Amino acid sequence: MALTINKDIIVWGLSVIQPASISELRGFLCAVTQDENVVPDGDYLAVTVKELILIHNVLKVATKPARYSVTHKGGIRLTKKLRYLRDRMRLFLLKDSAYGRFHLSSDVLDQNLDDASSSSSIGLKYQDAQRSNSFLAADQKAIWPLVSEQFQIGSTSASDDKNTPTYADLDCYSFDSAYFEGSLKNTSDLSEAIGVSIRLITSICKKKEKHYRSFEIPKKRGGTRPIDSPRTFLKVIQKWINDYFIYDLKQSNYCYSYKKGVSIKSHAQCHEKQNYVACVDIEDFYGSLTKDHIYNLLLKNNKAHSIAKVVSDLCTFNNKLPQGAPTSPILSNAFLYDLDNYLVSECEGLNVTYSRFADDITISSDSKENLIRLISMIKNCLRSLGLSLKDSKTRILHKSQKQLVTGLVVNEIAKPARTYRRRIRAIFHKAKLYPDSFKGKEKVLQGYLSYLSSYNCLSSDTQSDYKQTILNIKNLTSSSNRDKNS
Repeated sequence: MALTINKDIIVWGLSVIQPASISELRGFLCAVTQDENVVPDGDYLAVTVKELILIHNVLKVATKPARYSVTHKGGIRLTKKLRYLRDRMRLFLLKDSAYGRFHLSSDVLDQNLDDASSSSSIGLKYQDAQRSNSFLAADQKAIWPLVSEQFQIGSTSASDDKNTPTYADLDCYSFDSAYFEGSLKNTSDLSEAIGVSIRLITSICKKKEKHYRSFEIPKKRGGTRPIDSPRTFLKVIQKWINDYFIYDLKQSNYCYSYKKGVSIKSHAQCHEKQNYVACVDIEDFYGSLTKDHIYNLLLKNNKAHSIAKVVSDLCTFNNKLPQGAPTSPILSNAFLYDLDNYLVSECEGLNVTYSRFADDITISSDSKENLIRLISMIKNCLRSLGLSLKDSKTRILHKSQKQLVTGLVVNEIAKPARTYRRRIRAIFHKAKLYPDSFKGKEKVLQGYLSYLSSYNCLSSDTQSDYKQTILNIKNLTSSSNRDKNS
């Protein structure tokens, strides 16, 4: 029986790769059917898409070239199985910016897709190619690569229509924010913008335990740290939320964690050459931030009630901010925005320097009494937010002691501790003497070298020696791989 590409299949194909041009849509349908003879030509698809626009199933969202996205109403027309297949394919495509290709199993060619139930026969095989992560830092406005560009299909010819925005103007990925009257308001808006079904989002919220992988990792100083890592579907949705919805939440300039352009080095440099340095740690920071905390944070940042409710649900697990979710860093930073700025103003009055890196708050001054006073103030402020300090980690260090801030010594110029530098030196010495035992580990050694070099704590001779050691190991690894393949 001949395969029929009907309106439902056209809507399905467009919804997988949206926003997409007509030629990209046809290229995608040819790729999944592996038979361009069964796919209508571009003129037919253009006419069909115009018909779908008239009944509000599709919207023209961009020009240069003209691109289209499927509306909420258009998504409703898909059968349950087509919706599932669309959601699955789209989320794996959105996962990153790699190139991949789809294949449909040959038995689909024997089905008549005019019958929506025949979509159950569609079998998908997704082959990963070499890929790089396309998701930008949480404090940056992201423009994800087009899904359709991952296939290198279709034309990129420009349109003369000046009334529709170009793709770069689509600040909600599938649509421009003007389509949502300026901002996302509810679950329907969120699902349209991402390009997945409402049912997927609501089902994730109802059964989040199926969408997380929980495990523990060892801490440097003993004990374990619980990690709740979202699985692919939820993780991609959270990354979209991170890059397109909460990227603009206010974060203090005195917070140095999870932000592009700053690091533990930037944080530590704030406290160089001080008589006293005090470090305090927030107890179970992520675990203390509840869904209500996140909901109220979003409301405070002018997000609508309905969207704040669903996003706070998607970004929490077991009523807390999960360690391992891509949304947790920016939400935790934004939650302490007011506290950071208040404490900075108090510190300035006492000639004290303030900074924060995640759950580590550091203050420094020439006066120990001022630091003691401020620690008490920090404790009270945190208590008012439902947080507390980890007393066992509170310490005040004099310049005669080793003043450590996020792992760096700041008595003079911020740099790694001498014990750490000695450990790395011993590793390179061993690698030089016994290179065979380090085959395949050249990237780890290069990481050590790059890290130490960034602090200018290696002589030029030592850097050259380390580089030569890495090169020797790299050659050994390459030679070993050639022998295995021969």
